[in-house]
Amino acid sequence: MTKDDHQSVQSFLAEGLEKPSLLKSVEHDLAKYLSRPTILCASGTAGLHLSLYAMNIGPGDEVIVPDLTFAATWNAVLYVGAKPVFCDVDQETWCIDVKDVKKKISSRTKAIIAVDLYGNTCNYTELNSLCKENDIRLIVDAAESLGSKFLGMNAAQYGDIAVTSFNTNKIITGFGGGSVSCYDESLLDKMKSLLNQSKIGSEYEYEDMGFNYRCHPLAASLIKNQLPRLDEIIQKKKLIYSEYKKNLNDQVFQKFTPGCSPNYWQVVVKLPSPEKAELINQGLQRNNIESKRIFSLGSSTLYEKSNSMAYNISRSSISLPCGPKIKKDQIDSIAGGSIGSQLCKQLVEKKAKLVKAYDISEYNLHKLGQEIGNEKVRLLVGDVRDKERLSRAVVGSDVIIHAAALKHVKFCEYNPDEAFKTNVQGSQNIVDLARIHNVKKAILISTDKAANPSSVMGATKLLAEKMFLNAPEIEGNTAKFYVVRFGNVFGSAGSVAEIFYDLMKNKQSISISHRDVARYFMSVEQACSLILTTLEISEGYETFILKMKKSRILDLAKRICHAIHGHDCFEWKESGLSPGEKIDEVLMSEQEKMLCVESKSFYTIKNGRNTPHYNDTIILPDDHERSALDYYMNNEEMDEMIYSWMKSKGLLS
Repeated sequence: MTKDDHQSVQSFLAEGLEKPSLLKSVEHDLAKYLSRPTILCASGTAGLHLSLYAMNIGPGDEVIVPDLTFAATWNAVLYVGAKPVFCDVDQETWCIDVKDVKKKISSRTKAIIAVDLYGNTCNYTELNSLCKENDIRLIVDAAESLGSKFLGMNAAQYGDIAVTSFNTNKIITGFGGGSVSCYDESLLDKMKSLLNQSKIGSEYEYEDMGFNYRCHPLAASLIKNQLPRLDEIIQKKKLIYSEYKKNLNDQVFQKFTPGCSPNYWQVVVKLPSPEKAELINQGLQRNNIESKRIFSLGSSTLYEKSNSMAYNISRSSISLPCGPKIKKDQIDSIAGGSIGSQLCKQLVEKKAKLVKAYDISEYNLHKLGQEIGNEKVRLLVGDVRDKERLSRAVVGSDVIIHAAALKHVKFCEYNPDEAFKTNVQGSQNIVDLARIHNVKKAILISTDKAANPSSVMGATKLLAEKMFLNAPEIEGNTAKFYVVRFGNVFGSAGSVAEIFYDLMKNKQSISISHRDVARYFMSVEQACSLILTTLEISEGYETFILKMKKSRILDLAKRICHAIHGHDCFEWKESGLSPGEKIDEVLMSEQEKMLCVESKSFYTIKNGRNTPHYNDTIILPDDHERSALDYYMNNEEMDEMIYSWMKSKGLLS
């Protein structure tokens, strides 16, 4: 609240609570701003209920509503005894999909409630035409679009009736209150009577059943004070939206309906997957950033679970802070440190004071420097085995992310001594130096091959995990150590993605060790998100494992072929398992399952310590079925992963 709002409340309280003249004054101001006769009511929900009731919509009738909306939209339909019929939303604008509306119209359809979502307006040209053609009433739910315009007209000027809201989180607020706008004076008068218990004449005379839907005068006082500043607020919101657009990939934003001038009420972004949306949302909240998931679906609440566009948007989207008082540096911190097309690069640019990249490969460092080209990055050549050189790199660091390792199963199998020097002794060097130089957190990037290892590579990574997880037992140690266990990172250097793509592009045969070999896969983005999220939430001693699905390598090869050629026919041969190679992998051992808690996006192994229970976690029971950790990707999920990688590499025409 501003100083003016406080003064408005004080003035109201000083003058008394009975203010019929105030309500009339605010109704006049709203009608002038919206260019349409308007009355005040208790809330946006009340306005929707009044609209349907006044139109004599009731039992046996159907009202079409978008699946992606706040519960009030469909609740109002239920209040009058009618049936809400859920339709899908447009994949870009997220507002009601007119094509799907046409499919849902029946002889019982009496009205459509069109919801302006997050400040965006519906396409009222198409909706008006459709309603006129089918003799259907159109109600505009403009609770989120006060000040938004479509083709130069206020959103609340469209439809037979338009409803707005002044609830706590709206673009202007009375901490309650709503309005109903209508050109039909008789219908507006009917609603005005209904909201006041259908009172007529004297103090206690009533002509019909009515409702206690009067707007509180205090809410009206706040609305009156804020309404003259609405255009100014919208301009501030527009600047905030523009700052987010500068920092984030344009593809993640809701697209505005052609012809719409939005009020930029909310900044909502769609992430590549529900898992990533949840990881990012959790990370923001743990940094005391008030992000939140968006609306759940009406269909999944009342009827069947949908697989619609609305369902996809609902599961994968989050709302970012965008209050008028938010500052540019706060926006930079949120956008740069948590989400974006290049998460790691954004972290370098926006969050970290200095990033030291330490690698034995001069070529890798050169390539990294060219990609980032940032003064906050220091490129250091060195071997994790060289403790003295590593010590000079670690000095002054707050966090160590230890990803150095010999990772190829076959090479480690034939060179166990070298695998031990890098994977085990190198990890011990990190532990010792983190303790000596007072590092705050040290993270080991491990692998699912460390769970029930059958290879030298898996065994050495398990030893490295034990070193990190037992490091706090060393006297004088102040650092926090923990482990992040990866699956196969799809599209990383040496990944089957690159190998299969190159061979199939040139129509060459491929080699697979065994037709039933299956592996867990995660994207580069998921890997980065998991590291950054755990960096925020870890208190030490844990092993974090992303909830991944696996795929048979042969099935994955078929989908890569399909992505290139449109079919899955290719030549391949079975070469036999390499030394140390398993047909299948597991995310955790049977012993680890007994020490595990589960969240929506990942597992946390407590490693026998008193690790805190994070929010929304459950303990896996002793008889937890293995299948719960053993899900396979379907074709659609494999295709999504493959096409995302191909797009990132510029391989899509």
